[in-house]
Amino acid sequence: MFLASFETLTFLPVLHSHDDHRAFIHGVIDLEEVWLADQEGRIVGMAAFSESMLDHLYVHPAAQGQGAGGALFEQAKACRPEGFTFRVFQQNDRARRFYQRRGCRIVRLTDGSGNEEQTPDALYEGRCCGAGIGGAGRWCSRSCRAAKGCGARPTLSPAPWPTGP
Repeated sequence: MFLASFETLTFLPVLHSHDDHRAFIHGVIDLEEVWLADQEGRIVGMAAFSESMLDHLYVHPAAQGQGAGGALFEQAKACRPEGFTFRVFQQNDRARRFYQRRGCRIVRLTDGSGNEEQTPDALYEGRCCGAGIGGAGRWCSRSCRAAKGCGARPTLSPAPWPTGP
């Protein structure tokens, strides 16, 4: 799922093998809070968060526009009610529209010198309106809506913890 989604970002340089990407995702699952979107028994999306950052949100290209990304984003909001930041490559127009439709705003545009790909990105934030102590308040974003005719909504579950090396 991750590889298929990542490979749609054709503007990025190829820096790693598929095996490198697989090892990277296993590391993410070991170190971060990870949620998976499942449709009809197939994992179609993932979101990974650190303390205050949504580090990854990927959806398989065949499942895009069917609610998995929106459901994962809603889960991010539920897990981080006080808000979070995240990065998106500036050329990833589809992702930028996705987040902007959900009320997220650009904090800073960069020239890409701070990322491995050396590709311009944007730092976004999603914040709760009127958040008080403990994140009380209401999120400043539109609610997730299922795409017309998309069928069943995805099921979300936390990624299983590794059982060994």
